[in-house]
Amino acid sequence: MANVNGGKENLQALQVGQPLEFEATNISDLDPEQIVKKTRQVETQPLHNFIDTWRAGRIGDDKDVWWKKFEDFCVDLIKITFKNDFESAIPTRPQNTRVVNGFKSNRPDINLSNSPKKELADRPHIIWNRLIEEYNCKQLKFDCKNYSETNKITNKEIYQLFEYLDPEEVGRIGFILSKYGNTDGSAGVAMSSLKRFPGHQYKFIILKKKDIEEWISSYEDTGSVTDFFETLYSRNTPNVSVTI
Repeated sequence: MANVNGGKENLQALQVGQPLEFEATNISDLDPEQIVKKTRQVETQPLHNFIDTWRAGRIGDDKDVWWKKFEDFCVDLIKITFKNDFESAIPTRPQNTRVVNGFKSNRPDINLSNSPKKELADRPHIIWNRLIEEYNCKQLKFDCKNYSETNKITNKEIYQLFEYLDPEEVGRIGFILSKYGNTDGSAGVAMSSLKRFPGHQYKFIILKKKDIEEWISSYEDTGSVTDFFETLYSRNTPNVSVTI
């Protein structure tokens, strides 16, 4: 059951400055569940605005600026959609350099502590607990790659994310957020290159625009992203995951 305390007031506050389709909503005609869902839709409207620009390919002449805009979008995506599932949904973007598995590298774009709320953590086989049990995932690691259609994710980017993953302190699973996904064959190449690091199993999940839109839709419909990530984790196609 959705928490509707102050729902109308929250929705009215969020509507200020939003598109007319939201401003025109007669809140008094909505039942409590509709108010909660409409509130989530207003929250995610800036995400949709970015995706509309992204989809149209209007990335501007300054690619450095759009790289930062995409990273900011990903931070907002995580902050908005994880807040009902995690104790802390505030992602961090550390910039310091460290040595991981013998390699000097920058930290990944976005880190989020794997901290499911008690009502989720107490559910048997919940995805967040499974990530801890199967991959020692103490932090969710998101790497943002705003690449063009002709410059998709390759084994290089997968290997780069691998360098960020300390198997004891961080975990052995990482996520790459992108527009077009990975290049055909890159998953196999990455698996071959990473086999020389024995002793651990790693998983890399590559999301493209369609997956990100599904992620947002799942939050709008349910107020949670747990089921979406459960489905994402369970998929077994080269375009989504690589297991080493």
